[in-house]
Amino acid sequence: MDGKKWELLEGKVGERELDALKLLGSYYDGKAIIDWLGGLWDKETGGFYYANSSRDCEGFLPDIESTVQTLRWAENNGAFAAYGGKYANALDGETKERLIGFAKSLQCKEDGYFYHPQWGKDISGAKLGRDLGWSRALINTLGGTPDYPTALDRLAMASAGGSKDNIPEWFKSKENYLAWLSEKSVDMRKNSGSAHLINANSSQIIAAGYLELTLDYLDGMQQTIYKEQLEEGERPTGLWQKPTDYRAVWGLLKYAALYRGRPIKHQLEIARTCVDVILLPAEGDNYHMNDVFNQWSGLCSLIGNAKEHQPEVVEEIYEIVRERLPEMVENSIKKILPFKQADGTFSYCMGHSSATTNHAPVSLGLPEGDVNATALCSSMYRSVFTAAGLPIVQMCDEVDGERFLATLRRGNVITKKSKEDFGIIE
Repeated sequence: MDGKKWELLEGKVGERELDALKLLGSYYDGKAIIDWLGGLWDKETGGFYYANSSRDCEGFLPDIESTVQTLRWAENNGAFAAYGGKYANALDGETKERLIGFAKSLQCKEDGYFYHPQWGKDISGAKLGRDLGWSRALINTLGGTPDYPTALDRLAMASAGGSKDNIPEWFKSKENYLAWLSEKSVDMRKNSGSAHLINANSSQIIAAGYLELTLDYLDGMQQTIYKEQLEEGERPTGLWQKPTDYRAVWGLLKYAALYRGRPIKHQLEIARTCVDVILLPAEGDNYHMNDVFNQWSGLCSLIGNAKEHQPEVVEEIYEIVRERLPEMVENSIKKILPFKQADGTFSYCMGHSSATTNHAPVSLGLPEGDVNATALCSSMYRSVFTAAGLPIVQMCDEVDGERFLATLRRGNVITKKSKEDFGIIE
């Protein structure tokens, strides 16, 4: 990373903190990553693949999540500074049309959701909600309009007394929704389980008119656990689950999307818990890339909520982070190393890409980087600066952005092989 970029932090941090941040930056090669991402572009389809093996092996196609994550990666890491920092401003008209066309081609006329041809409708509830969100975001960001009312439009109409055909059962009534939420609560208290599912459906929860109901439920769960911990003589974590493990802050990261108009309670306790989890030993093989990312990003979500609702505690959160920043950064570096690939990318599993995402097949699971993990690990890098109240030292510059845009205009030559060619016999 260009040494001049670090001048941005002069006078803002101490020497030890600066050295730790520079060391973290040395593990990220923005130029290599953005070139790799550009190589996953399928101009014919109008989308990006998840990994090299997805691009090169028969049976795999581009997917909407990898597509939006790629564009946001370039946007968030400084590649489009010349265009106001936004990919919508940077892309040419033809590329926008191809991207919009890809997203719109996934939409189902009957229910308004977005389905990929490689998976069909046999997907998890989390995947259903996520692909709805990614597709809608891409189309809207690029100035397009879905061909049919989306599932969100239909939920909003149902909430206003319209037809409830072709919407999920748990959204058809308040009673159904509360029963669904109650069913998930055991896992939520135990290990933040189902938090991912709730987050993936957050836009639908809002459209269905169940946001306040959900927040009341979450607040009640959080308060119950807080009280139990006090009664048991424990230091309260402030979270929606008890154990302080890798998943402890998963709930914070996932639920924060719902706390848009309401303060998250116990901000300082949660900040301290995030620090505790970040400092957990980098040992064993019981974690994935998202487990390294969650705590840092959760801190940023907490700070965003505090700025909106409790600005008086923001500086205290920064101080909690800064107090142990070098140790936290050094420990996080140890944790990302098992995921780093030789080409500068990162894999979701230790040493190899994940073969599935939300149970949908996305790659051969080879020793290679994948878009999701590379996006998560890069977001963790940015979150370190944000959580400490510091300006972000970007990985990319305008030259990298122009090179990426040129690849999109030109397109890639994609040659598919069989699984047997990769040594995989089924």
